[in-house]
Amino acid sequence: MLSLLKNGRIADMPQVSVLMSVFNGAEFLEEAINSILRQTFSDFEFLIIDDGSTDSSREVISSFVDRRIRLVCNNKNIGLAASLNKGIALARGIYIARMDSDDISHSHRLAAQVDFMDRHSDVGVCGTWVTTFGDGENLEWRYAVKSEDIKCSLLFESPFAHPSVMLRRSILIDNGIYYDESLQVAQDYDLWTKLSEVTIFANLPSFLYYYRRHQGQIGQKKILEQAAASRKVRHFLLSKLTSSLTSADLVMHEAICVKQYENSKDFVLNAEKWLLRLLSLNQRTQVYPELTLGEALAYRWLDLCMRSTSLGFWMIKKYIDSPLSDLVKSSNLVKMRLVLSCATCNKLPWAKL
Repeated sequence: MLSLLKNGRIADMPQVSVLMSVFNGAEFLEEAINSILRQTFSDFEFLIIDDGSTDSSREVISSFVDRRIRLVCNNKNIGLAASLNKGIALARGIYIARMDSDDISHSHRLAAQVDFMDRHSDVGVCGTWVTTFGDGENLEWRYAVKSEDIKCSLLFESPFAHPSVMLRRSILIDNGIYYDESLQVAQDYDLWTKLSEVTIFANLPSFLYYYRRHQGQIGQKKILEQAAASRKVRHFLLSKLTSSLTSADLVMHEAICVKQYENSKDFVLNAEKWLLRLLSLNQRTQVYPELTLGEALAYRWLDLCMRSTSLGFWMIKKYIDSPLSDLVKSSNLVKMRLVLSCATCNKLPWAKL
């Protein structure tokens, strides 16, 4: 019988369960597994769920001789959400660290997240910043860091890079919160929405996860399904602010979320009106901290203005006069960039000086 304790837990129980679901991911699987096995933090189990792969994924996993790997094979493909829920039930660690089968974790990722979670016992979900690699331009994805900012971000987008997160397992178990198995996409966005009610969020402002972009990823059909599922999550969050949402409201909100801006004064005016309405609705309902939401709305407004510079001096004046611009301290440099962009787009002579 196990009786030896280490830091208040049974000695052979790992502090972290790294959870990865695999379905026909053999091409990049070895690299992904190695990035976990070579972590500077070593007190973990590596729980790999093979979700009915028909390629050589199982053979790749079985080729590793490391006692920390626990391979669980589904008899048939049950989907990502169901596989992750299965992993949560099987996990023995205090923390669950997500990992995808085609990505790479920085060697210090687990160490950094465990250190943060140990020092912040109120935090239930901790993500990291992300660098993309592979096909296309390499990008840096920076996410909101503080819990209030992250929760406000939910209104517009998923605020975590899903495979970068570390979750406190007890938060999931104690609250009966799991991935929605009816969702084939955007399961993570739905999960963050549920968890936002019961725990504190954080993102480490360090690039500790490398997200691979390649042709074998989500297809066009799945992209459309993901967009629809994400809209559903956002509409649910908006319903907490008001029960009187029109189709025009939802269309405008979605356009702002995905940055599909129309290059017209009418669009800018309607977008400003909608953002100000969100501010007013929240002042009544107090769903989000006023200052935090105000800043989030102000940055959305600034982004819209910066992408509408072809409207010229009208856009500059609109930005300066808008109450939204007062919700965040824009530096003179930002304002100058807006002015120069508007001037350049309208080919004013002095813009070249």
